[in-house]
Formats: sequence, C-alpha cells, structure tokens
Amino acid sequence: MGTMAVESVARVNVNSVVCLKLLLGMTLVELMVVIAIVSLLVTIAVPSYEHIQRKTRRKEAEQSLQLLRQAMERHYAKRYSYRDAAESGDTGPPRFFAQQVPFTGTEKVYDLSISRAGEKCFELKAIPVEDGRQINDPCGTLVLNHAGERGSDNIEGQCWNLQSSYQELSDEDCEAG
Repeated sequence: MGTMAVESVARVNVNSVVCLKLLLGMTLVELMVVIAIVSLLVTIAVPSYEHIQRKTRRKEAEQSLQLLRQAMERHYAKRYSYRDAAESGDTGPPRFFAQQVPFTGTEKVYDLSISRAGEKCFELKAIPVEDGRQINDPCGTLVLNHAGERGSDNIEGQCWNLQSSYQELSDEDCEAG
C-alpha cells in the first residue's frame, strides 16, 4: 500500500508540473527558436510571392497587348490602314481601347501605347508605370507588332518565352509599297 501511494503522488506531481508549464508559457529560448523559424519562412515566402505577383501582372500585360492587336486588326478592316488609331494620330495611347493595365482598378501597372503605325504595320508597347509595381520587372517594356512578333527590353530574351531577339520596326517597314 505504501508503494501505491508513492506512485500516485509521483504521477500527480508530474501531471501538475506539465500543467504548470502549460500555464506559465514558453521559455525565452523556446520563443527565440519559434521567432527564428517564422523569420526564415517569411524570408523565403515573401520574395517568392512577390515574384509570382510580378509574373502575373506581366502576363496580364501580354494578354492586353494581344487584345489591343486584335482591336488594331479590326481598325485595319474598317480603314485599310493602321494609321490614326491613337488619340494623337499614329502614335500614343490607343483611341479605341483601354490605355492601361489592368483595365479597371485604381492601381495601373502598365501604360498601353501605339509606338508605330503605318499603312501596313504597327507596333504596340506595354510600358511599366513610373513608381509602379512593375518598374523593377526584368522584362521592362513589352512589345508586340502586327505580325505577332513579341519583344521586350530584356536583352536575354526570357520574356514572352522568346527564342530570338526582337527587331524594332522602321518607318520603311510600315509604309505601303
């Protein structure tokens, strides 16, 4: 009977120590370990999240350029020329299409622009907005022309899944002849 009482007292003491530890909380060392683990996770997760957001905004700009290209083709079907599609004539913000990406919302990320328009060709650009979220995007300005050729400021050609570098159009390229 004496051993049984000692075992039950020991069990009660261990249980009360565990309960007391739970009530008092964590030690400083345990708290520092938790903070270090959370800091490491945040250090890894935040840049990855920002990279995904930047890539998503770039894809939205690429899609917008494709839609603007289709609008330019409709303009050509009506006038037999790509000229006079911008607000100020041949170049500048489009007259008949959204001028920013995203189309709606308060924070614009890219400005859409017609950089060249002639009788038989055009060149469109999605330019990152100054002090915007895409200003540090390695792709920079995205370019699309009448033939569907894509380009960017990135000299390595890693934007738009390019295999070759983009050749900017000249005035002679865009004139009838």
